[in-house]
Amino acid sequence: MSRNHDLIYCSEELKNAAETVIIEKGDRVVVSGTWPHYVYVVLQGIASVQYTSGKGRSVEASQFLQGDFIGEMNAICSQPFIFDAVACTRMKLLKIPAAEFIRAMREDFRLVQSMVQSQNNRINYLEAFCIINNTYTLYEKVVLYLCCRFSWEAEARSYTKSFMAAMLGCDLRSLNRILAELRAKKMIQINRGQICVTDYTALRKEAKAHEIDSQIDIFYDYIVDRSRPLGI
Repeated sequence: MSRNHDLIYCSEELKNAAETVIIEKGDRVVVSGTWPHYVYVVLQGIASVQYTSGKGRSVEASQFLQGDFIGEMNAICSQPFIFDAVACTRMKLLKIPAAEFIRAMREDFRLVQSMVQSQNNRINYLEAFCIINNTYTLYEKVVLYLCCRFSWEAEARSYTKSFMAAMLGCDLRSLNRILAELRAKKMIQINRGQICVTDYTALRKEAKAHEIDSQIDIFYDYIVDRSRPLGI
C-alpha cells in the first residue's frame, strides 16, 4: 500500500457528473472563506495548504499530493474553507459537484473507503515529520527529507528553502548552513531559494553513512511512493 491510493475509487455515474480540469502553477484551487461547491481529486501535481497568520502573512502548513481529496470534509460538514490551496505545479484535478459527491457517499461505501484512505494517508504523512523531528539531528533530517521527497515526480523535485524550514521546524540560518554543506558535496543545487537534488545516489549514501534508521526510511518511501498511476 502507498500514498498513491490503491483504494481510490470513482463510480462511472460520479465521473459523468465530474469534469477534469487543469490548474496552472500559482493558481488557487480553493480560497479561504469560500464555501465548498466542489470536491477535487488530485490526479497530477501538488498544491500547498496555506493559512494567513495574525500578521497577514501566508504560512504553508502542508500539501495536497496525487490521490488526495480537496474539500471533501468541508462539503460533508458544510463548512467554509479556512485555508487556501495553491498549485505548486501544473495540476490535473477531477472536479466533482459537492452535492453529487455527498449523494454518492451515501450510496456507495467504496467512495467512503477511498476518502478515508486519503485522510489516513495525510495523517501518516504529517505524523512522519513529527517522528523525524523528534529523533534525528537537523543534518540527518535534511538528508532524509531530501532523500524521500525527491525520489518521485520530476516536477516535484524543486522545493523552496522556506517550505523545508517550516516542515523541519528550523530557522533558515541553520538550514542554509546544512544546505551549503550538501551543495559543496555536489548533491544539490540552490537557485533563488529553490533546492534541487543533482545526485540522488550520493544523497542516499550520505543517509546510510549517518546510519539513519532504515525503518523510518522505508516508512517515508511507503508514504511518498509514486511508482504506480492512480486507478481513476
